[in-house]
Amino acid sequence: MSQPPFGDPGVCPTIVLFSLSTNQSPIGGSLATTSFRLRQSLVLQIGAYLSGALAVGWGIASLERNNLHGLYLGAALGALMTFNAFWSHRRSAAEDDEYPIRPVPAYFTILALASWLATTWYNTTPANFPLALAVEALALTFSIYVLRLRELVLFGQGYLLLGQFAWLWHSILPSASPPWWNPALMIAVTVGLSHWWQRQKVLVTDSRGPLFWQGFYALALVGVLYFWLNPLVGAPAWLMLTSLLAVGITAYGVFTRMWFLAAFGQIFLLVSGVQFVWQLSQTKPEWHFPLAPIAAFVLLSFGAVRWFKRKPDASEQIRTPLLQIALLYRWVALVMSIWWVCEYIPARERIWLLALLGLWMFLWAGLYRNREILLCSAAYTLTALALFWLPLLEAPTVYWPNLVVIVILLGQRQMAKRLPERYDLDSRIHGAVIIVGGLSLWLFLTRWVCLNASGFYLTASWSALALIFFAAGMALRERVYRWLGLGVLAFALGRVVIFDVWKLETLYRILSFMALGIVLLVLGFIYNKYQEKIKEWL
Repeated sequence: MSQPPFGDPGVCPTIVLFSLSTNQSPIGGSLATTSFRLRQSLVLQIGAYLSGALAVGWGIASLERNNLHGLYLGAALGALMTFNAFWSHRRSAAEDDEYPIRPVPAYFTILALASWLATTWYNTTPANFPLALAVEALALTFSIYVLRLRELVLFGQGYLLLGQFAWLWHSILPSASPPWWNPALMIAVTVGLSHWWQRQKVLVTDSRGPLFWQGFYALALVGVLYFWLNPLVGAPAWLMLTSLLAVGITAYGVFTRMWFLAAFGQIFLLVSGVQFVWQLSQTKPEWHFPLAPIAAFVLLSFGAVRWFKRKPDASEQIRTPLLQIALLYRWVALVMSIWWVCEYIPARERIWLLALLGLWMFLWAGLYRNREILLCSAAYTLTALALFWLPLLEAPTVYWPNLVVIVILLGQRQMAKRLPERYDLDSRIHGAVIIVGGLSLWLFLTRWVCLNASGFYLTASWSALALIFFAAGMALRERVYRWLGLGVLAFALGRVVIFDVWKLETLYRILSFMALGIVLLVLGFIYNKYQEKIKEWL
């Protein structure tokens, strides 16, 4: 049977399809589709839809791996289907422009994309197939400036989505090792299309459409980076790299106003935090690697604070939750820093180092009159005191820098009292600090005496400490010091009655009573001479 003339307006679609089936020509089917679309007959138009689908299906079925003829065939089929979509777009009614997707152009666009997708698959390697789809998605997107066919752009984004999924699937295979430029180009295309959706004005769609593509591409970008870089570095370097990626992606997203990218960049920060916990619990990498996530949390937190200070007109619905997240980041960094000190600093040096950090934060809080920094100072100091009090250290706590730490703590309290405009603390907190500091001095003295001596020396040292507390209470006009002195003195009296009388030799027993008696005489003299002033202070 000879091939009928497609340009003849009287040709029946059934005859054309039959002719195509005998001649096995998908290009002929696509030409028939184009010819039928030029007619106004409903029967011919239905034939165009059917012959277009049959032509594309026939063309895909005839493709072979790395066959040049198949490459030309698939490309030509896609081009002819695109022409049909373009022609439908040009002849569409004005009211159809109200809809983002029009049925007829969409139908032929899908046929064209199906033909090109199969052609790409058969003519590329598995490693390059995702990148080829990404490049084609870029070309389809920019075709809007030539064809003005929005369906081609919208459906063409599916190529990039398929390319990203294909790349992720290929990257997790054990034998996969794509060259560096392969994922780099994938990332470049993804970032480029994200920026295009952010700034383009030619394609008018629902406002949620560009946001959807920006969000999805941002998530895909994070996924490509993760699966690309993770196998290339070891665990300690991955801990640092994820922190750098979190800061870099967030900064880039903020400065380019790509908010989804900035938000999804926090995934790397989460990965970095999980790696911090896992590595310090299991492997303990070199000391400088775990500092990276701590720095990342701090930088992102203070970066958010600085940003909103420069943008006072930002919406409260955005400002409030982001500042709360920034606050959470700061406290996570604080906990991580304490863990780092306990993990990498020798046991003997941990207490005074934590207390020194607490002192630095205390001075900083007073300088800027910041209550949050004051709470951070309290966290460091309380951790230092907890390590001093609890038997958790491998090294002894009788170490002279630890004594300096306790004295500095009491000095901080006195400074806070003298500068109430900079340190807004409740009076009960002042009293608690004196009690904790005083008892810490008592514990340090007790451990030191037990380590170097015993017997009446302990009672005598307690008595002397009680006298010091009384003197400090008189000089500073602090009743809590005097109560603390009475408490330590009561301990000394109890030790004399319960221990010294029964277990010490006669000489040491006499010395214990003498030391305690001297302290009681001195205190009695002070109270008798200054009782009026003491009543005023009380």
